[in-house]
Amino acid sequence: MTHYSRLLRGEEVDRPVRRVGHRVECSVEGCENRGVTKGLCKTHDARRRRGADLDAPVIKPQLSKHCTYEDCGRVAVGFGLCSGHREQQRRAGAPYAQIATGRTKYKITICAIAGCANPHYAYALCARHHSRAMKYSLTAVSLQALLLIDECESCYEHITERSMAFDHDHSCCPGPKSCGNCLVGVLCLRCNAGIGYFENHRGKMMAAVDYLERTRSAL
Repeated sequence: MTHYSRLLRGEEVDRPVRRVGHRVECSVEGCENRGVTKGLCKTHDARRRRGADLDAPVIKPQLSKHCTYEDCGRVAVGFGLCSGHREQQRRAGAPYAQIATGRTKYKITICAIAGCANPHYAYALCARHHSRAMKYSLTAVSLQALLLIDECESCYEHITERSMAFDHDHSCCPGPKSCGNCLVGVLCLRCNAGIGYFENHRGKMMAAVDYLERTRSAL
């Protein structure tokens, strides 16, 4: 069937027939990948199209959650390297220096917040506490002091780190983030949500109190 189709198309009949499912090795010496285009594997074919050196060693991906460069320890994004060392590898062929970041210069392995055993992410904090600190422009020390509060300043119920909310003056910072100077208290999630629904309007809250006194005198 193959040769008959070639004959009908006017092609050379004696040309070798490529067997279906036959594995063709990449034509680059030392490469064990399967050839897919012009006798080259996907990696070497991509290099051919870019005009890169085909004989350069192929770096195999490393399955690692953290960067493998010396004592980097940052989250790996590819080939066992973090984003910074991966970029160094692309430009220079190999990572060559520690990544200078805006994070803490001290070698901290876990979060500095008392009772937290999560791995260090930045500024002596884990990823969760760092996100909260950045949201309210807090340092690790300021965040630790606020997390020690165990009572809602509105209803005086016991609160934990999971059930607390930092209340800030929305006239200063109208969004969910705070500049750090307009923090006014620590509330439980229910009180914080209730005050937010009243839009921090004292008249509306007093009207709600009057309504409760009229309709629920037993309370």
